[in-house]
Amino acid sequence: MTISRWLSQYRQGGLENLFTISTSPGRQSLISETVKDKLKGELEDSEGFDSYTEIHHWMGIYC
Repeated sequence: MTISRWLSQYRQGGLENLFTISTSPGRQSLISETVKDKLKGELEDSEGFDSYTEIHHWMGIYC
């Protein structure tokens, strides 16, 4: 995002508008909301994952 877009968004809606996360209208996610929620829970757990490889393996099981 460029500075001019930031300024435009700020003028339109203030800081709140700058911090909104938008999604593109492109392709649908391959990961279901249920799996995303489970993954978020795993990431918040203190045990969590030790590497991206572990996450990849976990995704292979649940997707």
